Amino acid sequence: MTEQCNTTNQNLNITMEDIQLTTTPPSKLQTIDRRKNFVNRNDLVRLIVQALYTLDYKESADLLEKESGIDYLSKDILQLKNCILKGDWNQSLNIIDQTLNNSNCKNINAVKYYILEEKYMEQLCDRNAEKALITLREEITPLVVSIPTQNNYTSTVTNNSTITVHNLQQLASYLVCTNIEDLKNLSKWKSIEGGSRNELLEQIQKLISPSLIIPENKLEQLLLTAVENQKRDSMSDEDIDENDMDESEDGVVLLSKKFSINEETSIRKIPNKILLTLEDHGDEVWICKFSNNGQLLATSSIDHCINIYSVEEVLSIEKTSPKFKLLSSGNVVSLCFSPDDKDLLAATCDGNVHIWNIVSGEQRACLKNFSNIVAAFWNESGNQFITISSEKSSQISVWEKDSVTITKSFKIDTRIQDASLLKDNLIIVATHERQLLCYNLEEKKLVEKMSEDYLITSLCSSKTGRFVLVSFCSEDEDEPALIHLWDLREKKIISTFEGLWSLKYVMRPIFMGRDLVSCGSEDCKIYIWNKSTGELIETLTGHSGVVNSVDYNVKFGLIASASDDTTVKIWRD
Repeated sequence: MTEQCNTTNQNLNITMEDIQLTTTPPSKLQTIDRRKNFVNRNDLVRLIVQALYTLDYKESADLLEKESGIDYLSKDILQLKNCILKGDWNQSLNIIDQTLNNSNCKNINAVKYYILEEKYMEQLCDRNAEKALITLREEITPLVVSIPTQNNYTSTVTNNSTITVHNLQQLASYLVCTNIEDLKNLSKWKSIEGGSRNELLEQIQKLISPSLIIPENKLEQLLLTAVENQKRDSMSDEDIDENDMDESEDGVVLLSKKFSINEETSIRKIPNKILLTLEDHGDEVWICKFSNNGQLLATSSIDHCINIYSVEEVLSIEKTSPKFKLLSSGNVVSLCFSPDDKDLLAATCDGNVHIWNIVSGEQRACLKNFSNIVAAFWNESGNQFITISSEKSSQISVWEKDSVTITKSFKIDTRIQDASLLKDNLIIVATHERQLLCYNLEEKKLVEKMSEDYLITSLCSSKTGRFVLVSFCSEDEDEPALIHLWDLREKKIISTFEGLWSLKYVMRPIFMGRDLVSCGSEDCKIYIWNKSTGELIETLTGHSGVVNSVDYNVKFGLIASASDDTTVKIWRD
């Protein structure tokens, strides 16, 4: 303690001149910090002002604009909004020409189109068909240019984003309406009293840069997105309940400890060094799979052997030989541990399904004579398993584990490429027609349908069933393959992963915890991407053959990789 005090006194023994020479002015420090760690000041103030106006705190909004010297809306944009709400169409078009031209907006004609469409509808509503016809002929018709599709009331913009003769004919057809109600019903137009001008403002603000017009409730949207992202980042995938958002009667809670981020745990170390190589197979190794509790590793090869290793024994490097060697009837195409890790389900390309007890190493059952089986997996509780066989049509069967009898079975008139469990009674299948189909097993019916642009080769669903990785073959030998990450709740692709090669063989991507995605490749490498951004962050080399399969052990922080070079490699950070 004494030594520490003396050091402090020595540090304080400096002159005022020293202080003046070495101290950075506070204003300079703030500028540096703001550039690195804060958002753009103008954007932030405008978002806050918009939010205050939305919450009806008009005096506070006015005060912030005055104190900051930053206008929420420019004078031109404010004048444009007022002109539209008043129905001053000529002045609105003049402002559009001046303001949007200066901002290099690419959607000027589109904005004009929607303004003139409203003008035309109001003229018809006023029973002024002559003026409406002049508007249609002289102002709308010349706008034969590309226009982004909008879900508006007239549906006048076609799929190729241009105004066509058909679109103009549709507008012209409103001229024959005998009364206002017929006009509203035919066009789905809301009328001025119904808020058509406000709807027009919402339409055109989607086409104008946010630097000029901020979309409605933008700050609220950003905050909700941040809460959702924080929830995902602060919890592992298996812990996330897709409906789990702190909510109250007043809305989503923003200040919650529930989804706080711990920087130390949010950054996952990547296993990128070879710890050891397992060489117990005599031929190409197609699959490697860790048990759910992380204690076991199963590997399968075209030598018809399934090796079961104790992970702890392998890590000790004192015993790297398999705990069990299980013999299959053919090459294994699907390998799956039961939820309690007591049983192993394996489907082989010769049409058989094997079930082994992992505790004893004994085979419990062997189901034979399937036709081209493509997948086999357990349900969530482990009391049933599902098999899927496919040729021109496909057969989906649900089996009782104990009795090994079929409880449900139905056919699908399409060829299934792969399948995965989402949650109990719900599976997702990939078809030869490039579709993703979700089926309810209990009701034996299709509940969701999505389409892809490429031939799908494999699927991997997250533990919650909300996300699914969809992989494809390379369509050109000079182009790498793709993997898409689908958010099934939002029904859209949220990330794309590039870089791997998959020309001849099926590559099976996996989730590495909450923030990474990994996959083997035909170029003998393992690729690891950021799950949210799709950025390639690591490429592992070490195999001398195609890497057919990878799996991640969250308990021990390991990657296992199976290759055509007959080895299985264990990777650690």
